[in-house]
Amino acid sequence: MKIEDFIINAQKQDKRNIFEKCNTKFVNLPDILEAFYRKANPVDVEIRTRKLGNIKFYPYKDLTQLNKDYSYPKSAFIFATTNGDPIFLDKGKVYTSYESEFSPEYLSESFEDFLSFCFL
Repeated sequence: MKIEDFIINAQKQDKRNIFEKCNTKFVNLPDILEAFYRKANPVDVEIRTRKLGNIKFYPYKDLTQLNKDYSYPKSAFIFATTNGDPIFLDKGKVYTSYESEFSPEYLSESFEDFLSFCFL
């Protein structure tokens, strides 16, 4: 799914979902996420899904602390949560895991596929 389509679908689902462009120099952000955060930094975004329940996306400014809050391998980059459980990228694929333990559950092949997964 294109980033622009994700924004439209998220705001159609709930007008309170707020995105903004982010023109900062990104530090420790995986390249895969850079275009998303440039065009659609999720200031206050929560999506209702059929498969995972609610997914909360975090703004760029909160990502460093979010990743520190979980003791996950450095290859796992957390960008969202569902019911307190992290959703993360690892080697280009998207996973979730229980908050208390690292036991990855595959969600999608790519971040773009994950954006589509949110609205299935």
